[in-house]
Amino acid sequence: MCDEAKVESIEQAFGGYGKGYVRALGLWRTLLKKLSILNHKMHVLMIGHAQIKSFQDPDLASAYEGV
Repeated sequence: MCDEAKVESIEQAFGGYGKGYVRALGLWRTLLKKLSILNHKMHVLMIGHAQIKSFQDPDLASAYEGV
C-alpha cells in the first residue's frame, strides 16, 4: 500500500482516515478468494516472516536483506 500510494505509512495512504487499511483489506480478500479456488485442486500453504534480517553470502560482495 505504501509503495502504491508513495507514502511512508499505511495511515497516510490514499488520503488517510483508514483508506489504506480499507484498500489493503480489499486486496487481501481478493487474494484469499483466488487461493480458495486453488484449494479445490491442491493444498495451499502461505508462509510469512515477521522480521527482515541481513544475510552475508560468502559468494557475494555485499550483504542483502532476506527473510
